[in-house]
Amino acid sequence: MVQPFTLDDRWRWRIRRTGDHLQIIVPVITLLVILWGATDLLVPFLLSWLLNTLLTHGIKYLTNRRRPMGGPRSFPSGHTASAVHGAAFMFVHVSPVLALPLVLAAVFVGLSRVLARKHFVGDVVMGAVLGSGTAIGIVWLIDMPPDLPAFAAAAMVWAV
Repeated sequence: MVQPFTLDDRWRWRIRRTGDHLQIIVPVITLLVILWGATDLLVPFLLSWLLNTLLTHGIKYLTNRRRPMGGPRSFPSGHTASAVHGAAFMFVHVSPVLALPLVLAAVFVGLSRVLARKHFVGDVVMGAVLGSGTAIGIVWLIDMPPDLPAFAAAAMVWAV
């Protein structure tokens, strides 16, 4: 008989902690790349990060959805929103090639939140929508035309 895939508590803790770290590392790497060679993107990045944070936490407090294992404010996933924001901003505004490891890290963060039983899948999906939406949408808010091929590619990545 085939046993279902399960994670013991040690692995669940390791995966959760790695996701906790990556949700900070991904946007920090994006910020460092911007400071190193694309300083004209600093204000859009900081504005989109602020908007992402305000929207994510505002929705958390408005909905106050219970977490899978108990506890408040599950919806949307702030960890996922943060990681996806950093990856999406890098992908659309800086370099899709440089963003590839960040995209993979952001996907891991989302998966880690579900595997650690901190969020439902819908929480993670909404966090990804908020993170990518604020990273991509900030260009329209401050009247900076986006690079259309990169924008289309980012939309395809986040739609999958």
